[in-house]
Formats: sequence, structure tokens, C-alpha cells
Amino acid sequence: MAHADGLNGEAAAHGTCHKCGGSMCRGNKALARLCGSCGTRYHASDCGQKLARSGYDGPCDVCPRVREEKGSPRIMQQSF
Repeated sequence: MAHADGLNGEAAAHGTCHKCGGSMCRGNKALARLCGSCGTRYHASDCGQKLARSGYDGPCDVCPRVREEKGSPRIMQQSF
């Protein structure tokens, strides 16, 4: 499904997730997103529970780059 905010679902389920680095085809494809503003692909969930482990309890369905630009704290990536 395409709309002004980018793509959702099956149409966005290609490539890798900006948040978890995993395949966009993994898990529920309905949660795949492609940001219409910056082109970032991400899961609209707390994929890998990385956000919760870093202390972030805000919305997970917002593009991580757009969220940061609007003043939300940057979530530090964990090294494994």
C-alpha cells in the first residue's frame, strides 16, 4: 500500500531494517515500513527488543531518522 508517508506492508518488505539490521521479510510483513521523507526502511515494532533494552519506551512505528530530527533522544546501537 503506497501513501504520502511512504510504503507499508508487503511493498516495503525488502532490504534490511535500519533499527535491527535484520531482513525486512522477517516476522510480520505487515509491520514493514519505508519512510516517505528519507527512504529509511524499518520495522514498525521493537524489533529485537533493542529499544526497550536501551530504555526507550516511545512509539516504535515512527521512522527512527524522523523521530531523531524531531528532538527525541538518539538510541545507541548495541554491539554484539
